[in-house]
Amino acid sequence: MISLNNILSVSKYERKTLFRSWFFRIFSIISLLFLFGINMGNFGFHGGIRWTTRAIAANLPYMNVLYINVAQAIIAVFLASDFLKRDKKLDTTEVIYTRPITNGEYVVGKTMGILVLFFGLVLIALAISLVFNIMRPDVPVVWQAYLYYPLLINLPTLVFILGLSFILMIVIKNQAVTFIILLGYIGLTLFYFKDKMHGTLDYMAFNLPMVYSDFIGFSEPYRILLHRLAYFFMGLGFIFATIRYLNRLPQTGRWNSLNFIAFVGFVVFGGFLGYSYFTMYQKEDQSRVKYLNLNNQFASNPVADIISNKIHLVQKGKNLQISSEIFLRNRNKSTLDTLIFSLNPGFHIDSIVSRGEKINFIKTEQILQLIPKEGVLPRRGMGISIYYSGIPIEPLAYLDIPLSTLQKLKRIQVATLDKKPGIISKDYMLLTSELFWYPVSGVGFNNKTFMPGRLDFTHFDLFVKPNDDLIAIAPGEVTISDGEYHYTPDSDLSVLPLILGRYEKRSHTYDDVEYNIYIMPGHDFFSEFFTNITDTIGTLIVDEKNDYEIDDLDLYYPFKRINLVEVPIQFHAYERPQIQIIENIQPEMILFPEKGAGIDIIDFARFKHFDERNNRKENETRTPEEMEVRLFKRSIENLFFRNNVNMRGGDKIINY
Repeated sequence: MISLNNILSVSKYERKTLFRSWFFRIFSIISLLFLFGINMGNFGFHGGIRWTTRAIAANLPYMNVLYINVAQAIIAVFLASDFLKRDKKLDTTEVIYTRPITNGEYVVGKTMGILVLFFGLVLIALAISLVFNIMRPDVPVVWQAYLYYPLLINLPTLVFILGLSFILMIVIKNQAVTFIILLGYIGLTLFYFKDKMHGTLDYMAFNLPMVYSDFIGFSEPYRILLHRLAYFFMGLGFIFATIRYLNRLPQTGRWNSLNFIAFVGFVVFGGFLGYSYFTMYQKEDQSRVKYLNLNNQFASNPVADIISNKIHLVQKGKNLQISSEIFLRNRNKSTLDTLIFSLNPGFHIDSIVSRGEKINFIKTEQILQLIPKEGVLPRRGMGISIYYSGIPIEPLAYLDIPLSTLQKLKRIQVATLDKKPGIISKDYMLLTSELFWYPVSGVGFNNKTFMPGRLDFTHFDLFVKPNDDLIAIAPGEVTISDGEYHYTPDSDLSVLPLILGRYEKRSHTYDDVEYNIYIMPGHDFFSEFFTNITDTIGTLIVDEKNDYEIDDLDLYYPFKRINLVEVPIQFHAYERPQIQIIENIQPEMILFPEKGAGIDIIDFARFKHFDERNNRKENETRTPEEMEVRLFKRSIENLFFRNNVNMRGGDKIINY
């Protein structure tokens, strides 16, 4: 029988031995000092800190855990591969070997001792984070992050590298060669593997997208769990292999068999989880190829024009139940026997009717073929109602973007971000035309026209009933009745975005244009910097807008309202210069990254600090009102009234 007391005794002596090691002490102190310096640079109390670094509050513990994780992986390689040689050289095992301790108790005790010591180091690193976190009023404490990141990053990494180090030391029997192999593996993980195979080979999770959003948390929690559990279980398997093949005590056949079965079982199960993680991405890549081939196949077919589309949407959890009442017209010179539409392949067609009669249809992935009995004659119209339900999927989006660009990592310093074309969850949804969440005539991007899709200017009428506590945001004038939102756009639109989430709304009307800001509750980081100019903000906006429209564009803003909507940091839009469209910009709507992360020009605290310092240095006597006007004008000029668009870390967000 395995004795817990024996395991705890081995663990105790291992902790004491390692803690007395000057190598461990020096490396740990250097790592913590480095971490403290990084925190001072990113989250300290000087004016040079960038807003992007601290806008996402969970990034503070996330980045600290990543840094300490790399340091621990290196230390663990030395300590884990050294423990057998060290024990024999220093005769530290005599106190243990004289006791009736099995190989399992010995190896598990050693592993626990190392893990406890290293997790103590992690807790110190998190304590450093928490101190900076508490002392910065603009970076709230996200307590979940302090729990999730050590469990998801440090624990699997340590178990895997310890188990791998143990078994390699037993197999190779040469400490120097083991060092070289493991350090080489760490180097490959950090500098080469990166986004290779979608991060499957990254056992340290250094390149795994794990930024935690205040809106939705992790965007892909299931995939993160698959990845981390894969390495955790493989590490456990290597530890059982160490117990089985450790040249210490002969064990009975029963224990040898059990250890061997555990070794094979955990390694195979971990490998299966890792393979499942990889195949999820591989299937999406293959689906993209399939979707593109289908678009190419139907790209030459004549299509009808959609004149109007009345959409009723009911949200039930993540599932959407939608009806789309379309009126279309055949502007071709010949009869259309088959109508071609594109609709997200995640939806299931419940029924399609016209004038009370069902219409035959064929749905192949995203291609929906409708076959009216008599077709649609030239210059004639037809009304069709399509009823469908399901959960939209993401691989259909951005078929025109190369796979290498899609897989390229996006970071805030070392914090790796997801790049989602939309957000699909029960508590938040962000649906743009890239997801084809409503029927679109024709096909999307194809290699014949090289266009992302066919643009119909359609009269939309949208009815939305979201989950409880969520509000709906879309273009047009809104009326709300019994929890249902009815949006009626003032003009025909080429695309229709829809956002469902928990928001608070700030609204003002200036010069007959309604300006709305939708932010997550608790995300107002800007109001405190403009308390002295609340009465003049409207004039400043109108003046800047008029100057830009008249002097720079010789155009005018065509809508009655504009909505600035904060969206999760994981949402990503690709610049496509060939069509001059970017998904951050929608009709009547600008999608603003979470707390403005990635847009340094809205770092009001930093710019205010520099303005006040320059004011003192140059003995200027600008009033607080003048300084706030200057700060506000500089921000909106760079965000909205410049001719170039740059959303990849720069300060410009839109021109229209």
